[in-house]
Amino acid sequence: MSRYIKTTWLCFVLAVFCWITALLLDTAGLKVWLGIFAIAFMILFLCFLAVSISQKRNKNASPYRIFAIVDGIIGVCVLAYALYDFMTDTGWFAGMTGMLLLLFVMPVILLILLGDFLVWKFRETGKKK
Repeated sequence: MSRYIKTTWLCFVLAVFCWITALLLDTAGLKVWLGIFAIAFMILFLCFLAVSISQKRNKNASPYRIFAIVDGIIGVCVLAYALYDFMTDTGWFAGMTGMLLLLFVMPVILLILLGDFLVWKFRETGKKK
């Protein structure tokens, strides 16, 4: 089993653990943080799943590029849905889902994308030396 497959399963298990722990706790602040970590682990799970599949199909594919593309696609989809939610919802909680997505999910996506960029840059500079 490759390291990407192991990382994929680890991210999935950590996401499920965070969700279940958040459901069982009574502390509101801790629930928010566990929810954010669960979202981050699920995004990492999807990105590493795409990397694992691409590595099975093509060994020469860049895992950093595939990770960044999948993370970018997730970010664009979340942003598009948030904007759609702002434009179409009416009533008391109009646009609440979109606002929550922009406040909690988009920063996680951007931090993961930044982390991928930094790892890629440090790996590239390490190979040139």
